[in-house]
Amino acid sequence: RAVLAVALQDAGVLPREGLIDTGDHLVALILHRDPERARSLADRALEPLDRLSKGTRDKLTDTLAAWLDNACNTGDTARALHVHMQTLRYRLRQLEEVFGADRLADGDCRLELQLALKVRRESGAQ
Repeated sequence: RAVLAVALQDAGVLPREGLIDTGDHLVALILHRDPERARSLADRALEPLDRLSKGTRDKLTDTLAAWLDNACNTGDTARALHVHMQTLRYRLRQLEEVFGADRLADGDCRLELQLALKVRRESGAQ
């Protein structure tokens, strides 16, 4: 754990300053233990977004990340994105078209998407 944690500190994934408790960063350690598989997970899960134009992809990626980070609560998500609720609903309908409403309703799929977004965010790939 310590060797991987130092490598993740050097990569900017974990805080560079001071001592860290690897127990507090288990998700990052698990995701980055095998970077190739983590990238594969991210590429597969986010492939529907990758087919979109850059502007649309960026907007919907931000919306998806905020929605997942706010436990799928639309009010909190709209506030986090500083958008009107109607704008958020429109974007969520777009995400349902891109991924399928049944996938976004499935907890395992949402977890996979959240992990995929984390991998991309931490690797600097958007």
